[in-house]
Amino acid sequence: PSQISLGSYLFKAKMKFREQERIGSCSFVVEREPEYYGKILSDLENKSKELKVAIKAALEAGKILEKYFETEILKDFKEDKSIVTLADKESEQVIKSILLKEFPEHSLLGEETGMTENKSDYVWYVDPVDGTRNFANAFPLFVVSIALAYKGELIVGVIYNPATRSLFYAEKGKGPILYHSSAGFN
Repeated sequence: PSQISLGSYLFKAKMKFREQERIGSCSFVVEREPEYYGKILSDLENKSKELKVAIKAALEAGKILEKYFETEILKDFKEDKSIVTLADKESEQVIKSILLKEFPEHSLLGEETGMTENKSDYVWYVDPVDGTRNFANAFPLFVVSIALAYKGELIVGVIYNPATRSLFYAEKGKGPILYHSSAGFN
């Protein structure tokens, strides 16, 4: 795994997008190397169950976003005038089902579905498409965001951008890690 700063990475991603835009079109790569997801999960031997499950949930939600990205997706608006899409709703449902299957006693606050309260000291925070406006307008800077707090303190965080195959994760006291596959666009 390579480790670089988020700012540096986003700058490189923007430059890559602009370069390809000048060449022609920027298309989303739906086909993945079969070993990509397996490699990520196999490299997590010494990580917590919570982190492993959060990464699995983010990768599964990413598959849903791949399906809808660069399509004529129906956009709706919430009361606060922010955009919501079918991809938001479907990906949150997948994340929620994975997390609560493994941790049924935990609470979960999802951006689209609100709080699933289980009177637990553990609370999952889920934004299934952080950057919905970018996603809905076919701009590849959006992510799946998942975090876990214990008694109000964040202990696990996962951010996944399926368009660039970038997976950031961290556990309390262990530092952040970035996994990246360079073939995010074609």
